[in-house]
Formats: sequence, C-alpha cells, structure tokens
Amino acid sequence: MINVIKNIKRVFLLIMWLFCMVCAKNSNERIIPMDISVYNGEGSILLNWTIPDSIKAKNTIIHSRKFGNEEFVKIATLPSKTFFFLDTNCEPGERYFYKIVIQDIYDKFFSGDLENLPFGSCNLTQDSFSFNNNIQSVPNLLTEHIKDKLLPILIDDNFSLLLEVLHTKKIKHYNWIESFPSHKLKALSKTVDKTYEIIFNSNLHNEISNYENLYRNYLFLTPKMWDDQVNRAIRIIKDNWNILYSDYAITINELNKIDPIRIVGLEDSFTENPKIILNIFHEDKVLLGEWYLLSGDEYIDLEKFPLDNTSNLAVEIPKHWNYVSLMVSDLIVQTLPIIKNKSVFYTLEGDIIPYEKENKSLMKLKREKSSIWFNEIIWDPESMALNIEIVGKQELDESYFVRVQDENIWKIEPELNFSKQYIDSLFMFESKFSTPFIVELQNVKDSITATIEYIVLDTIPKSIGRLNDTGPWEQVKINTIGLTNRKSQNNYDSQLVPQLFVLYQNYPNPFNGQTKITFDLLEDAQVSLFITDAKGRVQEKILEEEFYNSGMYNFMWDAENHSSGVYFITLQAEVDQFPVAVFSRKMIYLK
Repeated sequence: MINVIKNIKRVFLLIMWLFCMVCAKNSNERIIPMDISVYNGEGSILLNWTIPDSIKAKNTIIHSRKFGNEEFVKIATLPSKTFFFLDTNCEPGERYFYKIVIQDIYDKFFSGDLENLPFGSCNLTQDSFSFNNNIQSVPNLLTEHIKDKLLPILIDDNFSLLLEVLHTKKIKHYNWIESFPSHKLKALSKTVDKTYEIIFNSNLHNEISNYENLYRNYLFLTPKMWDDQVNRAIRIIKDNWNILYSDYAITINELNKIDPIRIVGLEDSFTENPKIILNIFHEDKVLLGEWYLLSGDEYIDLEKFPLDNTSNLAVEIPKHWNYVSLMVSDLIVQTLPIIKNKSVFYTLEGDIIPYEKENKSLMKLKREKSSIWFNEIIWDPESMALNIEIVGKQELDESYFVRVQDENIWKIEPELNFSKQYIDSLFMFESKFSTPFIVELQNVKDSITATIEYIVLDTIPKSIGRLNDTGPWEQVKINTIGLTNRKSQNNYDSQLVPQLFVLYQNYPNPFNGQTKITFDLLEDAQVSLFITDAKGRVQEKILEEEFYNSGMYNFMWDAENHSSGVYFITLQAEVDQFPVAVFSRKMIYLK
C-alpha cells in the first residue's frame, strides 16, 4: 500500500514538472488583444495592426504560413511604431495566414490570438492598368489620370505647370501666373476648359476607383482610408481648379488690356550691370524697332535684343541709371525706379515686390496679400527722419520686420487683441543714403522669411501723407513707387480730435529705462505733455501749457523711479479757433 502511494506521488510530481516545463516554454510569448486586419490586393496582401498602449514595443516580427503548410516562416522584422506591412511574395489564388509577434523593450514577446489567425490572398495583377512607381499618393494618381485623359489635346510641355495646381494646397490668387509664360495663356485656353470638364465630371470618382486594387495596398491604405483620401483629393483639386479657372478668364482679360510690351522685372547685383526684363504680351502688336529705354539723355534701342523662348527681353543698363522709362515713339509707357542691388517684380498693378532668382519668369499681376501693410511713409531727406505707419492685424504665428538698406530697424509687436491697429514709429538716421532706397516689410512665418512689400523712397522734399490717427478709417490705395499715401476722402468726423498734431508711438516700446516721445504740431499751439498710469493718475508732467511753434519735437522720458507696468503718454494742444485737443498712446515699461 505504501509503495502504491509512493508511485502515485511520483506520477503527480512528474505531471507537475511537465506542466511547469510547458508553462516555462510558453512564458516567452504571451497572448494579448491584438487587432490585425488583412486586405487583398493585386500582387500583394496588406497587413494593418494595433497593439495595447501598455506595451512598449521594440520590434514587430511578421510570420506567414501558406495554406497546407504546418510551420510559420518569419518574413520581416520591423521597427517599433510600424503598423503596416505589404507582403508582395504571395502567389495569386493561394491563402496565407499571418502571425504578428511584438518584442518589447524588456525582450518579452507578445502575440495575438493564435486560435483565430487572420488570412488573405492576392489577386493576379491585371494588364489593363500598368503600375507607376512614381505615384506616391492619391493626388499623384489623380493628376496622372487627368493628364492621360488630356494627352490628345495637350498643346505643349508648359501644361505641366497647370497640372501642379491640381494637387497643391499652396495655391494663392494669381500665384500660378508667376512661373507660366504669358504668351502661352491664350493657346492653352481650350486645355484649361477641357480640364475643368474632366475634373467636374461626375464619373471622376468612379474612374479613380478602377485603380484601387492596384494602388491601395502600395500606398498603405485600408479601403476606408482609400475612400477618404480619394474624396479629399478630389475636393482639393476641385477647389484649386475653381480658383484657377475663375482667375484664368480674369488674367486673359487683364493681359488683353495692357501694352504690347512692358517692364516686368529688374535683376541687379553688386558685380554686374543691372538688367531690365521686359515681357512681350502681344507679339502681333509690337514692332521692337519703335521701342526704347530712356533715362535722362541716354536711351537704348530695343530692336537689337532678341526674344527668348518665354517672350522676355533682358536688357543691360548702365549702373548710374536711377530711373528708366519705356517709350514707344515719343510716348512714355512706364517710368520706374531702379533699385540698387535688388531683384524685383514690377507688377501690372504697380507694386514692387521681390522675386527669387530661381524663378526666371518675371510676370506677376499683383503682390501677395498680408495681414499687415504699410499705411503711411513720411521721409524728410534733410533731417534724415523716417516715419512709418503700419496698419492691420497680426496673426499669432507671424513676425514682421521693417528693413532699410538690408538692416532690421523695427520688429513690429502689435497687441493681438485688437481687430485692426495703426502703429507709428519714427526713425532718425545718422548717415545719408544713396537714392532711391527701399523700405521693406518682411514677414517671418514657420522660419521662412518673405518680403511682403517694397516702398521706394526718392529725394523728394519732405513728404506729408498724413491720415487721421483716430476714429474711423478708409483704406486708400498703397503707392509703392516713392510717394506716400494721399489723404482719403470723407475721413473726417466732427467728433474726432481736430487735425492739429500727431502723437507718435514712443520708441522703443516696450522699454527698459528710457524711451523717446515724439509729436508733430501742424499749427502753433499751447501744449501740455504728461505721463499717467493705467488708472489715469498723473505720474510726471513733461510740459504744462507751454507755447510751441509748428514742427516736430522729441522728449526723453526716464522711468527708472517708476514701477513696471502700463503707462500712457497724453498730449494736449490748444489753438484759438479749436477746442482743446487731447490724445493718448499706451506704452509698456519693463524693468
């Protein structure tokens, strides 16, 4: 009896040992919830999976087993954060089972449910559609498809520039025209119309669906992701082409109205003579022998300059020219300033804006829009005083700078809670500038710097271009060839402060220690100038009912004995025929 009991104990211990061995063997691969999806395709099978967030994956190991085989074969080891795999080593018509094993950072292994393995099979690649390795996205596929449908009517290679519009989100009003030869526009009108018909055809979505089995897997897209991206791409294409299509007619109309030949750009550098770039807009209307470039008593006959393949003329001019006039017979078509050591567009709307030298086509209809812009420039060449007024609303991710002669002189920091602001700054320069010189407004966004606008200043006498500094405003056309804004009409309001003086924004602002306060009297006046805190309490009186003749005055205010915070400059002026005029500007003192 005792021996029987001992034998039972031995069998029990043996069973326990075998159970532990099995458990130890399987402990390296734990079963976890793992969502694995398999999608059939032409010549491929796409796998997509998700794992619990609690697992910190180091590697993902893919195993496959062909139906009828007993053993799994490792086919790929992928890095962490990879959740797609494309199996292209599959035989059409055969079924394949897949197992995914996750190795975590602690070298533990996890797999999904081994009792219900996902499976799929690939189809034989159809001959009706050929695979294009250059297609990396659904927009690429759409563009190529539309291009193939347009092949019978394509006029020349430049249509590729229009095709770029199909799949870009960066299209802006008229920007497409910059890189497109103007003389090709009319010839391409039928192509543009045909493209519009193709894009807005109700069958476009169905036509692209024919490519799904071929391209969906290769783009790592599930069926739902494919449908979403196709719909999104078609929507973007339609939106972009709507803009282009509407602009196209406008552009053609504008081109028909302009002179047969115009100056569209200037290329200049420190080492070579500057080049004036002219564009022939209407070859059938221009006789180059009748056209001249003129500056003072010097002129250049355009007859000897051949056209390039973009209908552009590049004409070298002397370095000492400050202005250039384009003439036909005895009539002046254009007169423009020559900007030293800069390359610019002269737009059809009269703006002067920069261009990148990589872009050899210089035609541009208008400058880019901006959230802020130059509203007023006052330049006194005798005193070297430059007053600049900026207007607009700055976006949170934008920084703006004003540059003079390639030097930043003003970082614009408006208060972002205002819907629209008018910000003044006065700058005094110690050295004379060669003329004409430029004032640039630059925008920095996402570490990319772009010049928004040039203002070209000449040797003209003191320019007065004031607009009201308070109350309602009426936007006026910006003048970018040397003169300042004229007063807008109907901008006077009897309730506003009379136009007796201008109180400029202190500089610097915010400031630490001292700041300069500047005001300009337009008439002789009794003046008071004082500083108040945010609660309206007077902190310091700089002037108290003192008589000043008309002119510009500067005062320094030292805030060392005051605490940090918001203060206000208040200017009060009294002239016999007017009631007392009062105006304040906010300033910020930072210790």
